[in-house]
Amino acid sequence: MLDTTALENLLGKPDHHIYTGAPIGRPTSRMGFDYWMAGNGIFIHGENRFIRAIFKIADCEIRGLPDIAQEIRPKHSKIPISLLESAADDMRDFDREVMYNLVLSDKSLTFRRIPQSGTASNVDYNSDDYGSALADLHSHCALPAFFSHTDDSDEQGFRWYMVIGDVWKPRPTFAIRVGVHGYHCGVSITTLFDSVGKFDEGLTFSNKLPPVKVNLADSLGANRHVI
Repeated sequence: MLDTTALENLLGKPDHHIYTGAPIGRPTSRMGFDYWMAGNGIFIHGENRFIRAIFKIADCEIRGLPDIAQEIRPKHSKIPISLLESAADDMRDFDREVMYNLVLSDKSLTFRRIPQSGTASNVDYNSDDYGSALADLHSHCALPAFFSHTDDSDEQGFRWYMVIGDVWKPRPTFAIRVGVHGYHCGVSITTLFDSVGKFDEGLTFSNKLPPVKVNLADSLGANRHVI
C-alpha cells in the first residue's frame, strides 16, 4: 500500500482549486494530483505520462460555480485487446489468483507476472515497477470480476486497475477502474482497449457517491468562494 504520508513529506500536499469554467491544465502540485471544488461536487484531477483523470470524489451542490465534466482517458493510443486475451490465456494455467503488471518495455507493452504467492482467493505480491507500470491486473479464478474491499485497500497508486474473473469460461468477465492515490472510478473496457474482445463486462462497485448539499445564504448576495 502506498504511504501517502511519506509521499506528502517528500513532495508536499496536493493543491486545492475553485473551478471557474476555464480549461483545467496539468496539476499544479508536485504530487501529480489536485482537488477541485465545482458546482456539482468535489473532484480529483491527476495526470502522469500514461493517464489523465478527472472524476468526482464527493457529491454536493455548490451554487455559483460551474460544473466539471468527468474525463478519464489514456494519454496514448488504445491497447490491442489481444494483449489482454493473452494474459487471460496465461491465467488458465494456474489454480490460484495471479498478479501482473502491464509495463512499457522497449516501446512495447507486455503483461508480466511479478513476484507473488497466492491461493484461489487471494494473492500477495511485490511490484518493482511502480513508475513504469501502466496497470495492475489480477485474476479471480472461478469467481466473477469485481473489486473487493481488499483491492480498495491495496490499490493506492496512480494507474489502471483490472480484474479478470471466470477465467475458465469461454468469455471471462473483466472489470477496470482508474485509481488516483486511493480514489477509484470504474470505466468501460473500451476506455483503455480497442474492443471488448472475448470478455464480458464484470461487476464493479457503484461510482455513486452519497449526496451532500452545500447551501450558501441568499442574503449574502452574489456567491463568493475562497480557500
